[in-house]
Amino acid sequence: ELDHWLSRVREKREQANRADARLADGLRETRDLREELRIHRADLDLLRTEAEQASRERAQWEDQLEASRCCVQQLEKRLLALHRAGQTGLDHHEARRRRPISDVERECRDLRGQRDRLRREKDMLERLGKEHEREVESLARALQVT
Repeated sequence: ELDHWLSRVREKREQANRADARLADGLRETRDLREELRIHRADLDLLRTEAEQASRERAQWEDQLEASRCCVQQLEKRLLALHRAGQTGLDHHEARRRRPISDVERECRDLRGQRDRLRREKDMLERLGKEHEREVESLARALQVT
């Protein structure tokens, strides 16, 4: 009977050792998961900060784009008015007396240059806006994943 009890004690010790090993593995896995969670939380905080910054930049770009649109519209109105003035049938000398033709041509060139510059700026801002949207979408997806 002593052998029976000794074998049972050995068996229980082996079970306890296996349970201790499983517990140690579980604790190690828990520590690893906690560290991974800490890293992901830090990444999440960083992504949130970047998303907020990108959102502020986007608002600024949209404001700048709206201002550029207004300038383009004003320039187009002025250019249209100049074209209409040229088409009203004013006699060349009368038009010349009102304003030297070189001034009108220079103003037209300047206005066209401004219009072209503003269009390029608008295009650039639209491209930046689209790029910003893609960044925000990727950040949003990253936030959803975590």
